[in-house]
Amino acid sequence: MIKAVIFDLDGVIFNSEDIHTEAEKEALNKVGIPVTKEDIKEYSGVQIRKEFSDITHRYHSDISFEELIKIRDEILKDKLKNGFPLVPHVVEVLGALSNSFRLAVASSGERRIQGEQLKKANLMKYFKAIILGEDITNPKPNPEPYIKAAKKLGVVPSECVGIEDSISGFKAVKEAGMTLIAIKAEHNTAIDFSLADYIIEDLREIPTILGELR
Repeated sequence: MIKAVIFDLDGVIFNSEDIHTEAEKEALNKVGIPVTKEDIKEYSGVQIRKEFSDITHRYHSDISFEELIKIRDEILKDKLKNGFPLVPHVVEVLGALSNSFRLAVASSGERRIQGEQLKKANLMKYFKAIILGEDITNPKPNPEPYIKAAKKLGVVPSECVGIEDSISGFKAVKEAGMTLIAIKAEHNTAIDFSLADYIIEDLREIPTILGELR
């Protein structure tokens, strides 16, 4: 029986993939690393430290992670004056689900950014557990974020559904032993959805699926 629903953030709660991609590309370009948006998109769902480490190593750059993050943060600050836009219908769906299920977040994102954005969007009240990058040792595709979220909710993984939009997220959910609902959107149509138990294009499909699972 499904008792809990665990959400990724970028591309699932926040319509933020393009904002992150552009900010990371601009930061790397600024220090002379000629990556494209397509290069950055290969790291969708991957923790920022690993992404920047892989890319700087590939281009033989000795710039530190701390320097890059400082540049990225300045760029992101300007782009986030109005906060991350929300995925359509997210407030409606979270409100409906919170009446019957325990809800959590499992993201590799940074607390100082993602946590602040959740507060700004007035979404914290829906979640009984929030696992972010600083809370984990092994980021997605490792299942640790989802396993920790389930533990905080007081449920076992088989009682959870994970909502994801990236390959690394898909793998994390399935490795954790959870049911996977994959969101197909403009930013991820080219990826492999074969791990998904369900594929949706509208968050409003989630309550119906959960009703069937119950």
